[in-house]
Amino acid sequence: MKKNTKTVTAVLGAAALVAAICAAVFYFISITGHFNLLISHFDGYYTVPAFVWCFAAALVLCAAAGIATRKKLSVTDGGSYHIALIAIYVIAGGLLLAHGILGLKETIYEWQSAVAKAAEINKDAEFTKEVFIAFAEPILAIVSCAYFILISGKEKLQTVRAFFGIAVIAWGLVNTLGIYFKEDEPINSASKAILLLISTIILVFVAEDARFPLGRQTASAYSAVALICVCAGVSFAVPNLIVAILHIARSGDTSFAAPPFDLLSSALNVALALCAAVRLATFGSSLGEYVPPKHDKKKTSAKAIPESAEGEEDAVAEDDAIDEAIDEADEAIDDASDGESEND
Repeated sequence: MKKNTKTVTAVLGAAALVAAICAAVFYFISITGHFNLLISHFDGYYTVPAFVWCFAAALVLCAAAGIATRKKLSVTDGGSYHIALIAIYVIAGGLLLAHGILGLKETIYEWQSAVAKAAEINKDAEFTKEVFIAFAEPILAIVSCAYFILISGKEKLQTVRAFFGIAVIAWGLVNTLGIYFKEDEPINSASKAILLLISTIILVFVAEDARFPLGRQTASAYSAVALICVCAGVSFAVPNLIVAILHIARSGDTSFAAPPFDLLSSALNVALALCAAVRLATFGSSLGEYVPPKHDKKKTSAKAIPESAEGEEDAVAEDDAIDEAIDEADEAIDDASDGESEND
């Protein structure tokens, strides 16, 4: 990547992060002093449109940073060897596993309660789409945690991670659908809108991140998506996590799960945002000048690349011989031209 391009991308990314921090400040003020949990709405204080516009500005800057990055710049998974990236991916996998286990336990309990209540009136409990999603989301979370825990640059594990990458994309999709179809939250509630925004961004992020094991990742797309994920984590997930921690510290109620302030879900969202941030930080070890992907045969067929030192020496010798032949031909043409001039 050219130095100017790196500078522009870095400046745009830093500006997006500043806008996200401003959005986080306004959002925290809004949820701590101007948010009604009973109706899941803000009271229209000036900080509400402020955090919306700040986050919108962050999204525009993230998109600009992605556009500024070379589209054809290939990205390898070399950064996965970095200890910080391995640590945060394992932490995210652990949180996803805990989220799945606790969610499945809660879903089973609620289903058993529904079956018992239906039996009291001689009816069968209905297995609706909401119930299906409630079971599918934690199961997929348990399966897809392996994608994060098995983070490695080893080729054997890359094939396994590619399989679990499908599971993590399915989890992101089902998680988004579960929030949308949640019956105890009105469709126009502010908390549901925020959770849908976060879950949709996470879905796009995990779908983009799952391209690494396949060797089909590009810097332009991943830079934009990862920056957006980081900004969403800073703007919303971090304030939600702080609110949940403060509530538990003040009241001692560890069961506090009022959306969007669920402790475990907020911690998971923050961890996924950190995955995106650390991956971007390790781009320096995996970015370089354009390297065609392995599957791109057309671009590599035009010019064969020597695979050994001997091949390189032979290629250099052939080039020298061609240059000498061209020089000799030019001298012969010049001599012939001089001879014609003398005859005239």
